[in-house]
Amino acid sequence: MFVANGIMYFPINAFAILDILKKFPGYGINKNHKTYTTETLILNSNGYLDYIIHVFLAGLTPLQFFLETLLHETTHLCGIGGASALREGFAELKTRELAKKYNLETSACGYPKEVKIAFELQNLFGNEIGNKIAFAQNDKEIVSLLESVYGYEASLLYLNVQKEMEIQFTSYYSKDFPGLIGPLQKTREYDKIDYNNVYKIINDYKNTFEIEQANKKL
Repeated sequence: MFVANGIMYFPINAFAILDILKKFPGYGINKNHKTYTTETLILNSNGYLDYIIHVFLAGLTPLQFFLETLLHETTHLCGIGGASALREGFAELKTRELAKKYNLETSACGYPKEVKIAFELQNLFGNEIGNKIAFAQNDKEIVSLLESVYGYEASLLYLNVQKEMEIQFTSYYSKDFPGLIGPLQKTREYDKIDYNNVYKIINDYKNTFEIEQANKKL
């Protein structure tokens, strides 16, 4: 499912795929299966394979399948950017926050690594700034916002984090995973994404910011 030019596109092949899965023993063995608890809805390590297992155990109908992705795509329809690592991280973070606040359907399986980084930045700059970053029209708007509120270093942090994430994310996101083993290939490729340098960039900023704040108090 994806959004393009203000239109939401549904994967109609889901009807055929779910119809095939229904023929395997155990499909729908746990109708109430969830991939998360209240405590793990926002932050978890659920990946694509976890979602496949969930679909099977819960025995999802096509409508249920669509509903679990609908909220994420609706955030895009409402103006949250996508197709880049950090933007998708913020889109899924906002999806999970909305799902938790209003008890809405979601899978809580999309972009787990990117969500954690978006969450780190939101914790750093606050929820209001996090919302503004999510709904910003472009990077120029985000950079201007961060620079006006937190200074040049904050805007540079955002740009560096985004750049480093794209280096890791692009090789995964640009690939197709066709055929029966496609889902497993997709899972393996996603597992290879390594954001250690991103966390180093964030931690370096945190350490510098804390030192500056401590010096100001002195």
